[in-house]
Amino acid sequence: MVGVTAAELAPPFVVALVVGTALGLATAYLVEPGLDLTALAAGGREVALRFDPAAPLLLAAGLLAVSAAAIWATAAVVRRMSLSRSLRMGER
Repeated sequence: MVGVTAAELAPPFVVALVVGTALGLATAYLVEPGLDLTALAAGGREVALRFDPAAPLLLAAGLLAVSAAAIWATAAVVRRMSLSRSLRMGER
């Protein structure tokens, strides 16, 4: 049951991860030229956009952990359900 649910949710997970990361990076690079952060920098130094590869990887790991917990919880709930009870749910 967990394998089927994981296989069902893998494609949207991958698409969300790739598209979200690409949109986040594109937004940062598009907005950065309009931002003037030199007033906030120490000594009036130039502030440049810097890509930190660890941040997207940590976010992806967090997303994977939350998704795995949701899949496990869903499988646990479905495992306890009775098909006959579910089908008769609206009769009372």
